[in-house]
Amino acid sequence: MFCGFKKSMMDFLEANVCITRAEYSRLVHVTARRASRDLQTFIDSGVIRKRGAGRSVVYVKG
Repeated sequence: MFCGFKKSMMDFLEANVCITRAEYSRLVHVTARRASRDLQTFIDSGVIRKRGAGRSVVYVKG
């Protein structure tokens, strides 16, 4: 299932410049906490990069 989440996010990033945690959460139908963990995993594996701080954080393709 995690692979499907990654594909959904990458498809979204093909059409958009960036994605927020809330957008990712809605996109793959997970809680905010799960979304944060997933996004951190994607960052650690180099799939995406984190930009900004606090409420202004967005994620872009790595």
